[in-house]
Amino acid sequence: MSVDFELQIYKYSVCYTIFFANFVPMKREVIQPVVIAVLLIILVIICIGLSMALYGRTLMPWWLLPCVGVGVGLAAAAAPSRRWCRLLALKELWLGRAVQFAVAGTLGAFLVAGANYWGVSGDTCREVTATVVGRAKQQHTRYRPGVKGRSRPAGTYYTYKLQLDVPGYGRYDKPVGVDKYVKTRNGSRIRVEVAEGLLGFPVILHD
Repeated sequence: MSVDFELQIYKYSVCYTIFFANFVPMKREVIQPVVIAVLLIILVIICIGLSMALYGRTLMPWWLLPCVGVGVGLAAAAAPSRRWCRLLALKELWLGRAVQFAVAGTLGAFLVAGANYWGVSGDTCREVTATVVGRAKQQHTRYRPGVKGRSRPAGTYYTYKLQLDVPGYGRYDKPVGVDKYVKTRNGSRIRVEVAEGLLGFPVILHD
């Protein structure tokens, strides 16, 4: 084996050592915060979506879940912790507190709405007759993928709701299809099944 060949092997071994000792750990340090950030964003979006869906089936004040979210978020953000800063490679503590606020707030609101909805008592279930007191038609824009990942408008569509007055429980917005929307008039009667949730807020089971 020649001296030149041994020198080439030595050079390559040094290069590989530098690569695995520096680039690979650095790459891991970059990827891990990105993965955690994406997972947290997905968690927040899921919690918000589920909270809104459960709120749509629950007769509770509109301000309740936002207040719960803000209260839980502020309590979590006040805790002196740098955990999120380390996990997400954040340099500023206030950014970590903002992450704590968003995650804890949306999760807290979802837990309150979910506990009330899924903890419904079957013994309190009863069928009542609701009165249609209003109708609403809302226009939305439909989008389609465009060039370079940009969305482009692709027409419009409508969603329809009937506002029901449920005796003893309050108002409830019932999503309906266009056929039922056209056929239903103010003053019409609709049977709905209502039960008391775990936290005392009525839940619409079937409508």
